[in-house]
Amino acid sequence: MEHKYRLSICMMVRDEEKNLGRCLESLKTIIEKKFAELIIVDTGSVDGTMDIAREYTDRVYQHPWNNDFSDMRNITIGYAKGEWVFIVDADEQLENPEEVIRLFESNETEKYNTISVRLKNVLIGNKMADNYVINQQPRIFRNDVDFCYKGAVHNQPVCKGPTLASTISFMHYGYIGDDRDLVEKKFKRTSTILKDELKKNPKNLYYQFQLAVSYYDIDNARGLTEMRKAHNLFSKLPKERKKSYAYLHGIYARFAFGNKEYQEVIDICREGIM
Repeated sequence: MEHKYRLSICMMVRDEEKNLGRCLESLKTIIEKKFAELIIVDTGSVDGTMDIAREYTDRVYQHPWNNDFSDMRNITIGYAKGEWVFIVDADEQLENPEEVIRLFESNETEKYNTISVRLKNVLIGNKMADNYVINQQPRIFRNDVDFCYKGAVHNQPVCKGPTLASTISFMHYGYIGDDRDLVEKKFKRTSTILKDELKKNPKNLYYQFQLAVSYYDIDNARGLTEMRKAHNLFSKLPKERKKSYAYLHGIYARFAFGNKEYQEVIDICREGIM
């Protein structure tokens, strides 16, 4: 595959006028570099999202939503002409664009196929950016014929190692539930797909966990019920596979605490540190 750019920033958006400007402004210094391109695929916005997107790039495309996050993500990637694909969401804000520029103006990436970034997830209901949970997530991938996303809802990258754990850092505001209409729209869309997937495969722990999380800002009691189901599936996993779901205990504890199930909080925290 012949590449025109060093880096393709790929975004999939819908009704994100409240977030998109902040996100794109944080990417502006990278976009202005000749080695990078910005691609935005809109899946059906009815607000000012498209107008904001066109202020930053002429690579804006429209594709109707098809109830499959990974398929839409792959459509976005299909427009990429860069050697590397950089996945960014509208509710994120890049903290250190200079690190992205430094990395891709150097030869440091040559021995890697995937690069992970730091996501600082601002907690629900907290509009201040000083209360967050950090996780490292693969977001930058070598653009070859094998790279794609799979999973109808919480799309997962099918990527190769080795992986560079970078210091590129984003603030993620997607868990702040201050826009009730947007929260409810996202919940309805996500939970519907997850329930459909669980009908096909009721023992899928990942989908069950994500269904529980989708209730966090909608119905905390229902969320706890769904999280208990996820934990039941987790408890049946072989020991070596449980490591991949180490984060479950922390989220479970939050649900239990929110429902004043304090003994349950203690029990799940003890299990998590054993």
